[in-house]
Amino acid sequence: METYRSGHNEPHSKCGYPSGYVGSNPTVSANCEYNIRRHTVLYSVNDIIRYSEIAPDEKLSVFGLVNHFQDCSNCQSQSLGVGVDELIKAGRGWLLSYWQIDIKRLPKFGESVTTGTWAYSFERFLGHRNFIMKDASGEVLACADSLWVYVDTASGKPARAEGRLVDAYPIEPKYEGMDYETRKINTASHYDECGGFYVTKYQLDTNHHVNNAWYIQIAQEYLPDDFVPAMIRVDYKMPAVYGDKIYPYIGWTDEGRIQIDLRDGLNKTYALVEFAEA
Repeated sequence: METYRSGHNEPHSKCGYPSGYVGSNPTVSANCEYNIRRHTVLYSVNDIIRYSEIAPDEKLSVFGLVNHFQDCSNCQSQSLGVGVDELIKAGRGWLLSYWQIDIKRLPKFGESVTTGTWAYSFERFLGHRNFIMKDASGEVLACADSLWVYVDTASGKPARAEGRLVDAYPIEPKYEGMDYETRKINTASHYDECGGFYVTKYQLDTNHHVNNAWYIQIAQEYLPDDFVPAMIRVDYKMPAVYGDKIYPYIGWTDEGRIQIDLRDGLNKTYALVEFAEA
């Protein structure tokens, strides 16, 4: 049984902002032609798969999928009046702590898709959010669970998730169409080092951290060519910033999963990314 419910068409401006509202999030351009549908509690985006988002097999890349999810949640926040600018003014931010992304089928170039998102729980300084992507027939292509930490950007410490910037989000039941893994990713018994590289400016987000999607994109570079991920989990430990050097370490679990541990020069983990085949 799915808890996903699409909304009814409502008057909207480009990128789903209410009329007269313009956000500043660079990932949500005011020139894009997204067709937004909003339900009271669920927010969804109708879109097509663009050439710039596909992999060599002409299907949406995993990087592109993650960006569809992220852009959808950013659009929802902007439409509710609690987007990037409001968070900056309040000295608050949402940092992603954990992803589980289940991929059933990646859509092809030019295919119509609907991406939806909703919050299903807030507790102390944590927020839980589901994502889903469907094709034109309503088939589920991918879904995700995510855990976010609400932080005081001045101190970098967690802040209690309460007040207008949190209350603006309606709550929807937790999505029942996926098998949830445990929050903790059990590490492999052995890892091999795979060189290193420096963080570049184009990998940064509005927090001046490496964007969440880039950790997955980086980790994919170390997968075998014939490895097709059906599930991806990411445990974000600490943010990497411009000029940091990231050292990837690759490991295999007893279940046949591949883990890419992205570390700093002191062997501390930025993000642990795990890939599983179907």
